[in-house]
Parts: sequence; structure tokens; C-alpha cells
Amino acid sequence: MKRVVHLSQLSHSSLIEPGKPGAEVFTPHRRAARVIGSPYQPLDREAVRLLRRNGWEMATGVVARRNLIAAVKQVLKLDEPSPVAARMTPSMQALLRTGIDPNNLLNYQSERVRQLAEITLVYQAMLHQQRLLDPSEALWHASRLKLNRKPIVVYGYFRPRIDELAFIDALAGEGSRFLVPCADHSIFRENRKALEFLRSRNWEVEEPGTSLTTYGQRIANSFLTGNASEDRSPAHSYPNLEAEVRGVLAQIKELLISGVNPDEIVMVARDDKIYGPTLLSIGWEYEVPVRVLYNFPLDQTRFGVWVRLMLEAASTGFSFEPTIQMLSHRMGQGLGLSAQSLKASRSVHTEGLDGWKSLEIDLSQLDWPESATRTEWVRLLRNILDKTDSRKHAEPWARELKAFEIFHENVDGLLFDEAEEIVTIETFAADVTELLSSLTVPFQPGVGGVELHTPEVLFGSQYRHVFVMGMNEGVMPAPVNEDPILDFYDRKLLVEKGIGLESAADVARREVLSFYLMIGIATERISFSYPRIVNNDESIPSAFMQRMGLVIRPAVELELPLASREEARRAFIGGDAILSGDDVLPAAIRSLEVEAGRESPAAFDEYDGVVGLPLDAGEIQWSASQLTTLGQCPFKWFASKVLLLKEPDEMETELFPSLRGRLYHKALELAFAGLIDVEDPREAALMRLDEAFIQAEREIGIPGLPAWPAQRAEHLQTLRNAIGSADFIEAGSRVIHTEMTFQSVWHGLKVRGSVDRVDRTSAGIDLIDYKTSASVPPGAKNEDGDAKLDLQMPIYIHAAGSSRFPGEAITGIYYSLKKAEVLERVEVADSPELQAFAERVKRHLKDGDYPVDPDNERKACTFCEFDLVCRQGNRLDRKRSA
Repeated sequence: MKRVVHLSQLSHSSLIEPGKPGAEVFTPHRRAARVIGSPYQPLDREAVRLLRRNGWEMATGVVARRNLIAAVKQVLKLDEPSPVAARMTPSMQALLRTGIDPNNLLNYQSERVRQLAEITLVYQAMLHQQRLLDPSEALWHASRLKLNRKPIVVYGYFRPRIDELAFIDALAGEGSRFLVPCADHSIFRENRKALEFLRSRNWEVEEPGTSLTTYGQRIANSFLTGNASEDRSPAHSYPNLEAEVRGVLAQIKELLISGVNPDEIVMVARDDKIYGPTLLSIGWEYEVPVRVLYNFPLDQTRFGVWVRLMLEAASTGFSFEPTIQMLSHRMGQGLGLSAQSLKASRSVHTEGLDGWKSLEIDLSQLDWPESATRTEWVRLLRNILDKTDSRKHAEPWARELKAFEIFHENVDGLLFDEAEEIVTIETFAADVTELLSSLTVPFQPGVGGVELHTPEVLFGSQYRHVFVMGMNEGVMPAPVNEDPILDFYDRKLLVEKGIGLESAADVARREVLSFYLMIGIATERISFSYPRIVNNDESIPSAFMQRMGLVIRPAVELELPLASREEARRAFIGGDAILSGDDVLPAAIRSLEVEAGRESPAAFDEYDGVVGLPLDAGEIQWSASQLTTLGQCPFKWFASKVLLLKEPDEMETELFPSLRGRLYHKALELAFAGLIDVEDPREAALMRLDEAFIQAEREIGIPGLPAWPAQRAEHLQTLRNAIGSADFIEAGSRVIHTEMTFQSVWHGLKVRGSVDRVDRTSAGIDLIDYKTSASVPPGAKNEDGDAKLDLQMPIYIHAAGSSRFPGEAITGIYYSLKKAEVLERVEVADSPELQAFAERVKRHLKDGDYPVDPDNERKACTFCEFDLVCRQGNRLDRKRSA
């Protein structure tokens, strides 16, 4: 029986002849099959076909994971085996691919290896009992079957593993051919071992002399030998990854316009997941068809998130967060969430089935039982996906539709051969989450376009133009990382025992060989590039570029054409040129002018609150807080009181400051009701405080906060401490008013408000203002721009004290309920600075002048909800300095 191994330094497809009539061709991917003109058929597919004929099936991802978790739990006696199973999976798969009997490792010196062997044995036994195999052991099992040998051609398996070699040898008959790249260089060490294996199985070896016929083969040879090639490869550096992608796609667009077919061009990146999203985004902008082919976890798709949110909402009794996220999801459009119901639910954090029903949102179809059989759970899940038209909502995106289909195909795997087992909704939700995380979907389903690949999936292919991106040190080649279970020390010892595991040196050689074989696929041109900045850190070019003797030039030397309308707009926006047929550019130019004005030292204009809208300050009823707000930042007052902007009402998890202040004030008002003119009313008020607090909660309308019982006790104690303090009321004083309202005119401005408490003391009248904070709040801006000009107490003394208690000595007091002490006493009711402030207010309103001009320390910005509108920042310093 003659079977031939063709040796070649590079992947010369010309060495592979069709062989005997009827010979089957096996390639690892369609790109290699295309080169030799054969149908695509990989070895693992043939192995699965043969195994099925003998009664074996492959364990799906979810079934394999469930059995591995059970094996880990049985061997290690863990309560939470899932994380250990996940960490152990790569090591176990590597062990299975070696073909070794795990029994041989049960007495190994490393406890980790012994545990791995024992778990692998239990795991295999569980699967085999169900006539299932882990995919990692499929080739070995197939090679041990009684196979009918046949003539085969194997091409593209240029770095064959031992399990692939065993299966090829078991399957190959008379006239079979196998191309293996090999040469006298260290990077071919593993391939030389493969050659020894095949020779021991009576394969003949042919070593024809081959010439370096293609451009890529000559570049690859220069990489291997270190000798400069007459052919030169361009190499460029870009400022960042986006610039690199734009540069590469601009060159590809030129090629496409010149008539090159998309399937004659390929993009290569060692980490395709980093480049994929950016390539798709800019490819859309450039109108360049881009195809990324890596797999994407199902739990990160829109559909996967949607399924998880449904289960979380149902299993938590429709608590607010997961339910509102589910209803707001793109795929939850059929569940009835309107703008009005969204606003209402956010204000109270709706909970429970009845709560959502009160908003006319019917979630009864998700009102699932606490426990049910697995069959019933799967039926309920399929039913809700049908009723919510999940497939229809997924159709706008190919990836989401594919995710829906993959999930539907695998959902029966949740039965786990225990269809009538009764499990809780929480257990079922966890199983679904695990299923979603174990399934993958192509990131961009479809065909056609310029493809992005990693080097190892290009073996045996050919492209006219190859663009290699991400040629950074630490990226290409990828760093060598330890396996958490089978570390390199253990691997070294196991290799010495004849177990075919990769050592650290093997991994490094594999990276170099992959790069070498990838270079050889180019027939006309291969270019290399890298970004100088990655994740805000400076990067250096890969040593591979130096090894090829490449001269790295800045990408600006390429002088690339404008590749999209968006780039043309950016180019024309600063000049006088007009982009014909473009309606966006004039608006973009105007927007840039506005933004430049905002960022420049020029005076505030209409885009910074100087709108020229006059108002009569004398006709407005002012409160002390309104005047303080305008005095701190005119725009903040304008946005709130004129534009009527406000953030959507959102229930807090604890009392926010304004609501806490209202609660405290109301409770104190009720506690002191009926205690007017009573000497030292504190004891009586303390006795009434609990009842007053309950009534205040009811009148204020405290929302159902998650931890309110515990918080409530803290707030009550704060009020008890405040009332019991010696500072709360001066000895011999009497309370004569609580929540005393007033209206008056202050420097030509109509003012109104209420004083929390009024006491008559031996010295006169005290106006007490309760503060829930530990300090006096910031005031309006003074002449120096600092928020230190107190308006509240001067207004109270003038408008309330002097008008209600003429001729008496008036003192204003700020009292901290939090600290249970007096913060400040104020006796001066007026000053020239206050008169000047009132005039400033009138001038602002008369001129319609409400600039974004907060105090020097930006205290006005601390609790401001208009930051997205005003966009204050360093730009304000430039305007002030001018």
C-alpha cells in the first residue's frame, strides 16, 4: 500500500495531485479547498460521520458542560463546581486530544494532574454511558474503529496534531497523499515529529525540490532565513487602531475600484475580535464589504440578553430593574411599555404582577410557577418566545436571527435526559443562562466581502493581496500564557513521559510557524501595519517586522484618498470648498462654528445662555432658594425656571436630600403643633415625635424604599437628637410660630417663603431655619465669584422678621438637624453687596442674560442636573480669563 507524504518548505498546492479516481480531499477550511478545486470537507466532519454509523453522537456544548460539572462535583465534592469545571475545560480537552488513557496519570506526582485525570475518567464514563463523545476525543475514537481505507488527499493541515495524524493514518488507503510543510529549521520541529510518526506507519516521503515561485513565498523565506528579499513589503505605523483600520480599508477600496475581486483580498489580525467591530463600522462608512467570521457568545447578543432578562424578571417576581430592562429592550416592544408607563414606573419603581398591571402592562404570560418539570419549563420558554414575536424582532439583524435559530435548535438540551425532573424557576433560569453562555453565533453571518482572519485559519489558501494588521509586540506573536491546571512545568514532565502536550517552547514555535505559513499565501502583495497607541499605551512594532528587514514608515506617506463622504466632510469643513450634493456639510460647518465659539475665549453668546429673552424681575415671585440659584449660576436658574428642564423622576433607593428635608420639616411641624407658647416644649415634642413622623410619612408620600424600616429608625433618631440638644431652643424661650409664611418686597423683588420656626427669647425674636446638612449651604456669588453671599437669612430677617415683628431685635439661626447644633447666627439684614446683587438679578432678566457662569469652586455644579446642557468645564476658564 503506497501512501505518500509530500514535504515542502511552503504550501505548494501544485504538489498535490488529484490521485486515484474517487480520492476524497480533506481540507480544514473552504479557502484551502478553493485553492485545489475540491469540495470542502474537514477531517472532523468525516470522523463524526463514521462515529455516527457506529452508534456514537457528539455531546453538545451544554450537555458536555453539564456532565463535566457533575464529574467535578462527584470527584471534588464541591457545592459550586461550575467555576472549577470552566477553568478545567481547556486542560481536559488538551488531554483528550493526546489520546492518553487518563488512568496512567492517577499516580502522577502533581495533585492537579491527578484530579484532572480522575475528573476526565468520570466525565468520559458519563458521556460514554449515553453513547456520547466529547468532540476533543472524536478523532481518536474514529481512528480506533475498523475503517475501510480509501484513497484520500489531505491539504491544509500544515501543523497536524497527533489525533489528526492518527485519524489520517487510519483512514488513508492506497494512493493517499498528504502535504506537510517541513524544512531544516526549529519552527518545523513538531512537523518533523509528525513525519516520524507517519514514517513509522509506512508512509513514503517525497522531498521534491521546490522553487520560491510566488511573491509571498519569497517574503516568507526571508522571514525564515533572515536574508533580505528582493521583493519588498510595505510596512506602516498609524496613530491608533481606528486610523490603521481606515488606512487599510482605504487601500482595499482602491483595489476594489480597480477591479480586484473581494475574494482576492484578505485582512489578517492575530486578535480578530479587537479589530472586527471597528472594521465593520468603518467598512460600512467606506462602502467596503467587510466580513468577520469569528464566533460571538450567544449571551452577548440582543436575543441572548432578552432571554436572560425575561427569566430574571419572572424569577424575581417582576422586580423593577430586570422588568423595566426587559420591557425597554428592542425585543420587548410587544409587551406594551409606553412613554407614560415608563415615566410612571420609574417614579415609584413598580414591583409585582399587579403593579405592572396597574400600568396596563400585562405580564401574565410570564407568571410562571415556582417549580415545574423540565418539559414544562421548555414549553413555557418556547411559548413566550412565540407570543412575543421574538423571531420577528430578531429579523432586522442577521446575527440576532441566527442566534434565535441556534437557541431554538438547542433549547431541548435543557431537558438533560431528565425531562420529568422537577426543578425551581431559579434552577431553570441558571440552566438557560449556562446554555446561552455555551452557544456561539457567527459575529457576522453571511457570505461575500473582504474577509478578516487569524493566521492559523489561512493555511493552504492563496490571496493576491494580504493586509496584516496589529503587528505590535505582545500581539503578533501572541504571548505565551500558562494553563491554570496543566502548567508548563507539568507539561514538560508529561512530555518526557511521551504524552503529546505542548510545552512553552512548542507554543512559541507554533506562533512563528503560523505567521510564516500565513505570509506565504500572498501571490502579489502583502503589507504590514500596527497602531502606535493601544489602550492609551504606547506600543512598539513586532520583532517579526525587524526579522523581515521591513522599513516602517508613517502612514501619512501613503497619501490615501478620501474614502467616504464623512471623511470628505471633515476635509472640507475647515475651508471654503463645497461638497456638491451634500446637505449635511452646511449644517456641520455651522455646528463647528458654534462649538468653536463655546470653546473659545469669546464672550458668552446665545449658545451659552445669553439668549436676549427679557423678563421682568419685579413680576416674579422669588424664593430665597431661587435667588441663590440664579446668584450661583444664571444658566442653572434659566434652565430650571424658564426652559423648565428636569430629569425624569426616578425613585431613589434611599431618601434624596430634598425629600429628606421635607420629611424632617413636616415631622417637626407636626410634633410642635399645639405647643405654641409652651416653655421648653422639647419633652412634649419628643413624646409626640413617633406619631408625628408617621403622619409626615403619609402626607409627604414616602415611596416604598428597599431598606426603609432600617433607614426610618436612623431618621427618627436624628430628629430625637436634634430636639434633645441644648442648642435646639434657648433656655427660657418659647415657640411662637412653626412654618410661618411671608410675602414682602426685598430691594424691588417680590419674595415669599416660610420660616421653619420662630422663637421669642429674652433678647427678641429668633428665626430658625432647619438644615439637614452638617454645614450652611453655599450662597450666591459674592464680588469675588465665590459662593459665600448668604441671601436666605437676610431675606427672612427683612421680609419676615421686620414686617411681622417691627421694632424688635431679629436674629436668624441656621440649625443643623444632623449635627444637633447651631451652625451660624445672622443679625445683619442688609448690606450694599446685597443691594448690588438684587440689581444684578434685575439686569440679568432685563437683558435676557443667563450665561453658564458658576461660582469659582463650581459648588453650583455639585448637585446640578443640567450638566449635559451647559457642558461646563475648562472652557469657562478661557472665557473668564479673556
